[in-house]
Amino acid sequence: SYHTRLWCLMELFTYDMMGGAAENITVLTLNDGTGTAEMEVDVREAECSSPRDRELLLSIIEAGVGVTAFNDWFNARIGYLHLPLLQRRTSVTTLGGHALVK
Repeated sequence: SYHTRLWCLMELFTYDMMGGAAENITVLTLNDGTGTAEMEVDVREAECSSPRDRELLLSIIEAGVGVTAFNDWFNARIGYLHLPLLQRRTSVTTLGGHALVK
């Protein structure tokens, strides 16, 4: 459920932007028993226990890279880790000069 929690998304984003390797992130997927799990993220739907934190974090994202770029980053870089190895496609997306999928 980390992909529905705004603080978790921000921590993953910060780790990646500071040069952390996606290979060092272990993703455990919870699914409905069909072998699939919904991983597409829209940061505007993410939650925080504190409404003040949520407002602050969303304003930081909007002032920084923007909501669309943040969602694209997650879905390309972190959502990519949820695919079985044989289904992964290598592609490169950039955000502020950083390669998102290497």
